[in-house]
Amino acid sequence: MKLINLFASLLACFLPPPTNHAGKQTQKINIEQGKIKRDLNTCVEMILSPKNKPMLFPNDWFLNDPKEHVSTYFLDYVLVAREKNQTIGMITFDASQKKDQTASINLLVVDEQYHRRGIGTLLMQNALAAIKNERTILTVYKYNHAARNLYKKLGFTDETNGGIQIDDNDPLLILEHWQEGATPVITRKKVQHEIHFDRL
Repeated sequence: MKLINLFASLLACFLPPPTNHAGKQTQKINIEQGKIKRDLNTCVEMILSPKNKPMLFPNDWFLNDPKEHVSTYFLDYVLVAREKNQTIGMITFDASQKKDQTASINLLVVDEQYHRRGIGTLLMQNALAAIKNERTILTVYKYNHAARNLYKKLGFTDETNGGIQIDDNDPLLILEHWQEGATPVITRKKVQHEIHFDRL
């Protein structure tokens, strides 16, 4: 857990808060370490929502024990996006202390009411800034175009030449991101960002 020490101070260098735009409401979004007691139920609800579940877990095996399955993600590193003490997004990743080993993004989920407002991008940027490994991988279903566009924008490339067929669903893509000489350190401190969007 030493990776989670010094996070906010370095992230301020990597991620300046967004600027204010005319006609947009400003919402303060905190990025902080996830806590299983506080965040587990909310994360399960976000995953099981009608828009998120088909993109993340299209098969029914996840429904057997979703809390148990999601709780295993808390064994790794978890960052959550929170607005007014409400968890609205989560990213989990594992990373090694050795930068020549591969890190992986295990799960990225955003409350469906907050889709397309930059929360997923913010969580991904914070995770990538926290990971000191040079190579990071993740998997995404080929039909999940919104996630694939986000990952491409952040520098991930497809390493599977069209995907790997593991079940009856569309193929899984394995995407890869390289950051040479990555050495950021993480702390448990909160990072606050302003997200600007029109309220629906």
